[in-house]
Amino acid sequence: LMQAFGYETCGKYRKMFEKMGNPSIFMGPRTDLHFITNEKALTRKMLESRGKAAAMAPGMVVTKENRDSIHDLTFQFPVVVKVPTLEDSKGVTKCLDEQSMMVAVDLALDIGERVVVEKFIRGKELRTGVIEDENGELILLGIFEYDVIKPDSIKDYDLVWEASVGKDSAGREVETYQIILYGPGRTHFVDQSRESKVVENIKDAVFCVFRAMDIEDYAIFDLRMDDVGNVYVLEVNLFSCFGALGNITKLAKSVGLANNLVFDMMAKKALGRIKKPNVQILKNGN
Repeated sequence: LMQAFGYETCGKYRKMFEKMGNPSIFMGPRTDLHFITNEKALTRKMLESRGKAAAMAPGMVVTKENRDSIHDLTFQFPVVVKVPTLEDSKGVTKCLDEQSMMVAVDLALDIGERVVVEKFIRGKELRTGVIEDENGELILLGIFEYDVIKPDSIKDYDLVWEASVGKDSAGREVETYQIILYGPGRTHFVDQSRESKVVENIKDAVFCVFRAMDIEDYAIFDLRMDDVGNVYVLEVNLFSCFGALGNITKLAKSVGLANNLVFDMMAKKALGRIKKPNVQILKNGN
């Protein structure tokens, strides 16, 4: 029984085991969904194909072939341009006009084959998680709000990481990075007992996407909530672990779910997915 987390393990290594016919059973969502959610454009395409485009902010996937059609956007500025294969808020740009948007799109197309252009949603940015129990019931985990992300701003790289200069084992100066987004005063958990309407709107959005994408076990959702309470899914993240710093661990703990309880639940679900071999018992040598 292997717990898989991180892009290499959840994607490449896990796929390698599957191709080899290795009997290892993984906790967490299927390998194909890891590849899809790692590419924001594919996440959007999948939800659109399943009739759930409304769960996301209005937007489109742009390629070099359909670049000129971007001028026909049906939503107004500002917009957000995303390089769909980058992580940790790298390659995300808020654009106030068409000129800056086209510059950002062309830079993004130099990095990858596709780029996502979305309507900017003014409001709060949040993160939450969902787990599926042994009976197939969905459980909403804690919801935290990014206090450092103002209503008119986005979560960019400088809000997530802080660079500093240190020394390696040979005494040479090296640049290091420390994650600062979750430091004191930068986020807080939403009081779900007091903000029932907010919780219901978030639950409706993330449960809808969880089911539409046929996710197993757990998922993390990055969200934007506008000034009137409408919730939009920005990203689905399937990379997590059950260590002390894992997102699932922290979000579950905030609603009273102990880590060992969640881990046991996921392990039992993974074991339940083992396909029983078709074995015939031979008697009397026949």
